[in-house]
Amino acid sequence: MNLSEEIIAKAMEIYSDSLLNGKTRELRTIYTPLVLLAASLYAACRIYEKPVNLGEISHFAQLDVQDRKKIVNSYRSMKKELNLKIP
Repeated sequence: MNLSEEIIAKAMEIYSDSLLNGKTRELRTIYTPLVLLAASLYAACRIYEKPVNLGEISHFAQLDVQDRKKIVNSYRSMKKELNLKIP
């Protein structure tokens, strides 16, 4: 997928923040850690304005097409609860 170390580090930061955040912690019981990690990666790509779509993210994470909706829901929750500044 050709991601910079900066994007990967930001994705890991978002993922760990989401695990520590009380409201997004509920997502762990609904979605698998892989879905949350994919949502974090998607958010990091958006923050650094790396053009990527959910198909690429789900393929990279080896998730099904049905998991795209889960990624979107996780992404939206993380964006709101962690106050992510995404252009």
